[in-house]
Amino acid sequence: MTRVYFQSVIAANLGITNIRFVPDVANFKRLFKIPTQGGRLGQAEKAASRKMLMQDYGISESFFKEIDASVKKHCRTQNDVQAYLFMYQGFSNDLMMLMGNLMQWKFRMPSIFKGALRSMTEKTVHEVCTKTVWKKDDVHKTAMTVRQYKERLGYSEQWMTEYVYNIVMLAKKEPKKTTERSSKSSGGSSKKNSSSSSKSKSSKKYSSPSQPVKGYGYEPSGSGSKRKNSGDSLEDWEYVN
Repeated sequence: MTRVYFQSVIAANLGITNIRFVPDVANFKRLFKIPTQGGRLGQAEKAASRKMLMQDYGISESFFKEIDASVKKHCRTQNDVQAYLFMYQGFSNDLMMLMGNLMQWKFRMPSIFKGALRSMTEKTVHEVCTKTVWKKDDVHKTAMTVRQYKERLGYSEQWMTEYVYNIVMLAKKEPKKTTERSSKSSGGSSKKNSSSSSKSKSSKKYSSPSQPVKGYGYEPSGSGSKRKNSGDSLEDWEYVN
């Protein structure tokens, strides 16, 4: 949903009319049947995705205002979008990796202690943004990189805390679904077990395909089509989480 909001802001600010350039917005429009507002793509989608994020996850209004300001500052033309999303992806990856390294077991706390988890996340984010000396060199280097991204993109400590916290809380919901599925399958017959084992083998084969993955300029040999330029649409840049 955050990807939808990012792409909606970019589409609205730059006056993008080709919906293929914003694939997540296109899917969002089809799923929820959201009409285009005033003939401008991104306006209605931006409002709808923001409303859903606020209602479902309790995200504050300031979170979206910072995204608006950051996109407005760095994406003045369509040519700026690729570089911005690349920088944002680096910021997101380094931030989550660093927070996971620093908090470790705290991320595994049960969801019932979400208040304590929020406070610890806020404290750790503050340390990342202010602490100058770290015991490990790799942690120090990553922390400095995150701070540089933060300053360039224009996001605050509050935004970073809200971003990390909601990703962690969303991830905590996935193991529960996996556990429910495994408990149901454990009560099945041996035939089902053998079938599931064969499926797991096939999934392992699938995880390491012999052929290159399509995208980023790859085209199958003999297709006769021209090579696709990477970055032609936001679909090639899966940077917004």
